[in-house]
Amino acid sequence: MALAKGTVALGRYVVADLLGEGGMGQVYRCHHDRLGLPVALKVLTDRSSPGIEARFEREAMLMARVRHPNVVGILDYGFLDDGCPCIVMELLEGVPLDQVLKQRGALPWQLAVKLHVGVLAGLGALHQAGVLHRDLKPGNVLLVGPRRDTVKLIDFGIAQPTGDEAARLTRTGMIIGTPAYMAPEQLLCGTLDARTDLYASGLLLWEMLAGAMPCGANDLRAVLLRLQQPMPVPPIPDDRPAPPAAVLSVLAQTLCADVDQRPDSARTLAEKIVAAAQSAPTQPKPAPRPAQPATAQPAPPEPSPPRPTAEEMARTMALPVPPESGQFQMAQTMMAPSSADVLLSDLGGGSGNLAIGDPRPTAAPVLRRFLVAARLPSSVLARKEHRQWLATQTTSIARGYALGASLWFALQSRPGEESAAAEQGETLAAAIRQQFGELAVVAVEIVDEHFQLSPAALTGASPMPEALARLLEKL
Repeated sequence: MALAKGTVALGRYVVADLLGEGGMGQVYRCHHDRLGLPVALKVLTDRSSPGIEARFEREAMLMARVRHPNVVGILDYGFLDDGCPCIVMELLEGVPLDQVLKQRGALPWQLAVKLHVGVLAGLGALHQAGVLHRDLKPGNVLLVGPRRDTVKLIDFGIAQPTGDEAARLTRTGMIIGTPAYMAPEQLLCGTLDARTDLYASGLLLWEMLAGAMPCGANDLRAVLLRLQQPMPVPPIPDDRPAPPAAVLSVLAQTLCADVDQRPDSARTLAEKIVAAAQSAPTQPKPAPRPAQPATAQPAPPEPSPPRPTAEEMARTMALPVPPESGQFQMAQTMMAPSSADVLLSDLGGGSGNLAIGDPRPTAAPVLRRFLVAARLPSSVLARKEHRQWLATQTTSIARGYALGASLWFALQSRPGEESAAAEQGETLAAAIRQQFGELAVVAVEIVDEHFQLSPAALTGASPMPEALARLLEKL
């Protein structure tokens, strides 16, 4: 039975609402009655299975050993008035990795590596505390933070201590965990150590790169077949840049069936994968565009600009999503230095700050700038014809880009007075509203003629300009 709102658990945690419910228990949003600290309360409601209460308590004890930014923290443990055991944990607002993969498919390889390094940091803390996770899978990796790109490892229901303590808890012949993400020694009920979790982390990276697992998640026969042959190279989708060969080499080493051939620790593997990612060759900087004559007029609208490439789509910044929207946007923060040059070139800027037109005094007409953003359902932006239509609304002076799954953004310029730029911005906003009706939420912001947007702001590595922040608050 669900706990009613206002119920006080363990004498100090006030229940606010039910966050989730499974076959064995429930998770509630609560707050400390004196401190106001938000927490999550995990309650074991089904105690019929043999040993389930002991396992639940062991989960709490193992979680209490670890204090690390990439691992969910436990705050308290006890029993409710009806005898149900409960764990009090930090409250995490985020999205499970499996949901992200289901919505987006394969991730850009830089982002996949970044998340993999976060997973390894959490695993390293677990292993140092003498704990094996044993059930590492996308559903147990939560993405939190403003840009949803910080990893938190959760669910230690089948975690196991290492050493002599593990021998007393494990029964020979038992397969515990999710087979699709198990190392060979776990499938064959052999001896487990830290490298078992590393194998599972390699499968996570494989799935993030390919967008799917190498075998069906529920097909035990297919899972067992991979014990007989090396793991294949992940098939990178055509619309995604391929990762460096060095990254795939480290991944292959992580997924060796022979445990002795894998990296010996999470830290070692993290160092290898980061070094491999940094080995990616940089792209040549594009040549600067020739300056237009002083008498040149703005170019006419492009009839049908090409769809931005996958690399361009990957180089987008994470923008805040209102909590009530329920939507998710992923940040791409591991951008190579040359990537900013490519993006800025496409937008009409140089290798420094993005500045459309030359702010220095010239005989050319003054370019007044305006920002336009439209929040649209992800299903709309996923359709090619809608992206092409949006692209036709921008001129050759600037281009619009889809940011994340549900936001379209453009920075445009128009010769003349500020009022002319405002009128042009509202005209574009009206066209978008007419095209998509109530599905679109559009806003316009006039900016100073010297407005600039740095590569760091584009990628979310530094605060966004106030003008852009004001624009997004309108959506």
